[in-house]
Amino acid sequence: MEELITTVHDRDVADFLKEAFICYGTGAHRACVVLTHIALFDSLRRKIKAIAPVNGTAKAVSDEIEALAAAQRVFETPLIQKLKAAGILTHLEAQILEQLNSQRNKAAHPSGHTVTAEEARFVFAEAVKKFISQPVRETSYIVEAVIGRFGDQNFFPSSNVPDMVAVLGQELANLDPAAKPFLISRVVQSLDNADATIAGNARNFLLAFVARRETADRDLIIKGLVIPKSSDTKLAELFSMLVASDPFLFSSLPLAIKLRIRSLLMLNATAVGVGLPYQQLRHPARVLGACVSELGEAFVVAELKEFSDWVVALAPYTPELLQTLAHAPDLFSRLFENYVTRAASSQWATSNPFAAAVPALDVPLAALITDEQAFQLLAAIKRGAEWSGHGPLALTNSAFATLPALKAKAQSFAAVDPARATAVLAAQKVVTDLAEFLSEHLA
Repeated sequence: MEELITTVHDRDVADFLKEAFICYGTGAHRACVVLTHIALFDSLRRKIKAIAPVNGTAKAVSDEIEALAAAQRVFETPLIQKLKAAGILTHLEAQILEQLNSQRNKAAHPSGHTVTAEEARFVFAEAVKKFISQPVRETSYIVEAVIGRFGDQNFFPSSNVPDMVAVLGQELANLDPAAKPFLISRVVQSLDNADATIAGNARNFLLAFVARRETADRDLIIKGLVIPKSSDTKLAELFSMLVASDPFLFSSLPLAIKLRIRSLLMLNATAVGVGLPYQQLRHPARVLGACVSELGEAFVVAELKEFSDWVVALAPYTPELLQTLAHAPDLFSRLFENYVTRAASSQWATSNPFAAAVPALDVPLAALITDEQAFQLLAAIKRGAEWSGHGPLALTNSAFATLPALKAKAQSFAAVDPARATAVLAAQKVVTDLAEFLSEHLA
C-alpha cells in the first residue's frame, strides 16, 4: 500500500491516501475505505477538469459535476454515469467505480457491515492501481512537465530526427490523445521564448512530432501551428523543415495558407542556398526531393512551380536528389540540361565547381540518363576544358578516369552511332573531332 502511494503524482490526492494508510495501520479499516474513496473521486474530478479546456465532452461533464460539488450535493454516482455515457470511462471501469462507491457507502453509514483488513486493502489497491495512479488523463500535469523541461540543454541529446522522435515518444507515453491540442498550443508559444534553448527545444519537438507522420497529428499541427504562424517570416526555416519531414502537411492546407508556405519556402531557399549537406532538412533540394517522392511530380509542378524552378535552376550537385527525381522526368530533364550548361561554361567559377562535384554523381547520374546524354555531358566537360577551366581540364586529361560509369555509356554511344556523336560534339562547339576525342579521352 505504501509503495502504491508513490505512484500518485497529485500531492493533495496522495495526502488523502497517506491518511488512509495510517488509518489502516492502526486498524481503522472503515476510515481507510472512506478516505480512499475521497481520494479516488477527488482525483477523478481533477483529471476531468484538467482535460476540459481541450475536450468539449469532458468540459460538459466537468461543468455539471463541479456545480454539484459546489452546492455540497452528492456527485459520485452522477460522475460515474456521465463519464460512462461520454465514453471517457469504459463499461468495466464504470462497474468497478460503482462497486467501490458501494463499499464506501456501506462503510460510512450505519449498515451493520464490518470492514475487514482485506476489504480495506482491496479498496485501496483497486482505487490506486486502476484510477488514481493512471496518468492517461493527467493532462495539465504532463503537458506542463514537458514544457518545463524545454530549458534543459539535454532535453534532446541528439539532433538526429529518429533520436528526437524516440525522445518525443517517451515524453508523450502517458498523455491522453485529447490533450494534444493543448500540448501543441503550449509548444508553439515556446517558439517565441527569448531563451534560445527553450525556443530550440520547442522547434525540435515540433519537428519530431511531424516526422512521425500520424494522420491525426497532422491536422493538429495545421490548426495549432501552420495556420496561425504561417505569416511569421522568422519561421521560414522551420516550415521548410516541417515540409521536408512530412510533405503531406503542405498538400492538406487551404489555398491561402499554401500561398504563405510557398513564400516561406522561397524565403528559406534564398537564405540558405543549395550548398548545404543534403541531409539537412532545411536544404531546398531536400524539401523538393521529399515533395516529389511523396506527392509526385505533377503536384509539385502545379503547386510548387516557383520553388521547384528555383531549385532546378541552381542545379544542386546532390546524388540523393538525382535518385529522387528518377520518376520526375520533366524536373530531371531540366536539371540535366543545367548540368550540361555548367560543364561547358566559359566561366571558371561555374565549370570548376561542377567538375569537382560530378565524380560523386557518376553512378546515380549514369543510371538515369541515356548513352547519348552521357556522351553529351562528357563533350560539355571537354568544351569547358577548352576554356581552360582547371576542373574540366583535370577530368579530360585523366580520360574521365573518375567518371567510369558515364564514360562506359559514352563509349557505347560513340561506337553505335558515330554520326550522331559527331553532331553532339558540334552542338557543344567542341574543337576536337570525334576520332581525336575518342582516342584522347574515351579510349
